[in-house]
Amino acid sequence: MGSVLQKLKQLQTSSPPTKQQQRIETLKKYGVQNPHLQTSNVGRSTMLSQIENFDRSNLKPLESEQRFIVSPHKSISNLMNNTRGMSMFAMSQGHKMIRPVFKDEDQRSSFHQEAIKRLSTITSGTTEHKVMSQLKEWSHLDNAMLNFDNVNTKRSHPIVYTQGHGMPGVTSISSDDKHEKRVSGNDMAKLLTKMNLPKVSQVRANSCFSGTEHWVPNNPTVRQHHQEQTVDVHHAGNWSNTFAGSLQEGLDKRSGSHNRVRGYMGPTSQNPSNVQKLGVGGILHQTKSRGMRTKYATKSQYIAKNTLNLQRSDTKRYGKF
Repeated sequence: MGSVLQKLKQLQTSSPPTKQQQRIETLKKYGVQNPHLQTSNVGRSTMLSQIENFDRSNLKPLESEQRFIVSPHKSISNLMNNTRGMSMFAMSQGHKMIRPVFKDEDQRSSFHQEAIKRLSTITSGTTEHKVMSQLKEWSHLDNAMLNFDNVNTKRSHPIVYTQGHGMPGVTSISSDDKHEKRVSGNDMAKLLTKMNLPKVSQVRANSCFSGTEHWVPNNPTVRQHHQEQTVDVHHAGNWSNTFAGSLQEGLDKRSGSHNRVRGYMGPTSQNPSNVQKLGVGGILHQTKSRGMRTKYATKSQYIAKNTLNLQRSDTKRYGKF
């Protein structure tokens, strides 16, 4: 009889914990002293109280928005002009500058020398002087980024701009040097992968017409579709036949990529200018404000300056994700 009781005790001590015991252990883990669960509601209330009074002082703050720009070209003039213009606008809006990430040492060195050259001609104390001083610092050998290895993605999803000249229906981009070879979206994806692009980055193809197969005209139909936010469906053509679409497909081939690519359905400006903004419900505000611009126009309308000037983000386009 004694051996039977002993076996029963052993079974009791080796049996898995009950749900109530599990709740008690969980509460102890989260710092509840001597928890007693009379009912499940009491336990739930105690747990909620602990969550509401949780000490967040030890948590790291969210990273402010990190934005970077990459060019696949040897010529750095287009990279410099866009980094400068976008950074000046960012500072005017209270945001951080856009930081260049260089594809190699030659590009970094050329960028640095150009920053020094431009800085010597800019009035001290101006926003442009502050921007160029920072770009000079960021392109110095000791501070330059040649990859994304040290980018913190735990508390932020970085934005990465790709830079180059684009055209409607062309899946490659070019530099200011007409003799330099164009770079395809797939080759741009290879470069970003080689630079260890974070898998959670937001990639933006910062090139003219990077998200459209066709010139999108400035006419009443397009203005109506713009307000309905359906321009891409009616006028922009096949996503795969755009640089942004080609870049998206190239990144998708790389294992583990979760990068969504944004393209634009018009030309992209290097400096802020007067734009119209798309408001709530797709209403196009006539009140103009400063912003990074794009526009709708056919090629002839573009030459004649008969364009609909819009905020760049209002003409963004994404493919399937």
